[in-house]
Amino acid sequence: MSITTLMSKYTNDNGDIVGLPQDDLMRAIQQMSTKPTKTTKSKKVKDPNAPKRPTSAYMIWLNETRSQIRDEHCAHLTGRDKVKGIMRMASTLWKELDDDARAPYNEKFVAAQQKYATEKEGYVPSTPKVVYDIADFPEAPDGWSGPFEMKYLSKYVKGDDGKNVPVFKNFDDAVEFANTLSKEVCGGITKTARGYQLRVGSTLITNSPKHARTGLGSWVKGDVSVSDVDVSDKETPKAKKVSFADTDTEPSAKRGRGRPKGSKNKKEASPEPSDVDADTPAKRGRGRPKGSKNKKSSPEPTDDSNSEEVHKVVEISLDIGKGMKTFFINEETQEIYDPETTSKVGEMDADGKFVSCE
Repeated sequence: MSITTLMSKYTNDNGDIVGLPQDDLMRAIQQMSTKPTKTTKSKKVKDPNAPKRPTSAYMIWLNETRSQIRDEHCAHLTGRDKVKGIMRMASTLWKELDDDARAPYNEKFVAAQQKYATEKEGYVPSTPKVVYDIADFPEAPDGWSGPFEMKYLSKYVKGDDGKNVPVFKNFDDAVEFANTLSKEVCGGITKTARGYQLRVGSTLITNSPKHARTGLGSWVKGDVSVSDVDVSDKETPKAKKVSFADTDTEPSAKRGRGRPKGSKNKKEASPEPSDVDADTPAKRGRGRPKGSKNKKSSPEPTDDSNSEEVHKVVEISLDIGKGMKTFFINEETQEIYDPETTSKVGEMDADGKFVSCE
């Protein structure tokens, strides 16, 4: 049964999810995560130690001239438009180059091909990479409590560089690294659809079904049980409608925005105040005084660790099998996006290697 079917089955008239069995939810998440792609060909896991294919002559030239093209032809553009503009202009300029201008880059490409062929001859495949199991919930090691399924911990642990500690694909590796940090720096581990993420908080928070992939379960440092922790809903509950039948007082009459229809109480001139000082400034309307600095301020952000953060997206050049190409990388989540289609093509793993999502 899919998550969509489960949501519709256990959603009441008010839009609240009621009585959803946790076993059914976890089974639906596993089916969603392991759903086969359209092609029946299994994806081959790439060896990070394998020799890298040589970059084409065009990409060698582009890597050397990208900044020049950006400054001279695309300085007025921003964001995706700048990336697209650089690629279009680069394609045009490359076509205009004659054979003599292209010769140095073709020579570099031939040299890279020869180096790749030499490395390929002596290459011995390393041990296959550990595959992350989204359905695995290991028992808590000594000094830890868990697993607490469908619970998450707040705030990502950051490294010395100020960036989030990379996601671990192996639970034991995550625990080993977490144990090197104090409880104030790392309170536990939360399991997501991508791996095991070190978290600062140690208070378990109940995850909502629609955000299940961002918090499948957690482990906490120390001896903790579910009954001892503060469990709250991840989503802010909607305001409850209060019935006047439940109160002791009668409701006050609802005020309209104007006079009642048919009212004869026409607008009358307000009596002039008798003791108003002539020097007293005239009273302004219902708005703020002119020149007031008391502008409408935005509410203080709440401490909701699972809310989406504004992440820095930068350009990155990668060779994912079809020569070097420019992509966008989210520095917080390490996810890679195609600048032309804006679709996610993969992510960088804990070792800084590209992992395709196809």
